[in-house]
Amino acid sequence: MTLPRQRVSEASFILEKLRQLDVYPEMNNAFTSPTPHTSQIPQVMGVRSKKGHLVSLMPIFADLVLSNEASLKEHLRLIFLDINEAIQQEGSSSGEINKVGGSSGGEF
Repeated sequence: MTLPRQRVSEASFILEKLRQLDVYPEMNNAFTSPTPHTSQIPQVMGVRSKKGHLVSLMPIFADLVLSNEASLKEHLRLIFLDINEAIQQEGSSSGEINKVGGSSGGEF
């Protein structure tokens, strides 16, 4: 997927701001609309994290992975690491999940 330079700049800005955003956990249900992609999210991850809004946007992020733009991919990598951390914290607080994935960000 090739985007015009202006769109890449706009998308990078939005991704950066979404990553910086912390949402009150009580508000996460407002971001989760019942779609085939998001209907299981609250059950999977209690969405009590300040980063629950990122989880609800996963289908959009998954589409952006197809971009050829390195800057977008770097923003997505950081967002996915934040989501991973939120899932780890959620699991640790409930005692269910100790660690999700074995990568510290980029290594295979």
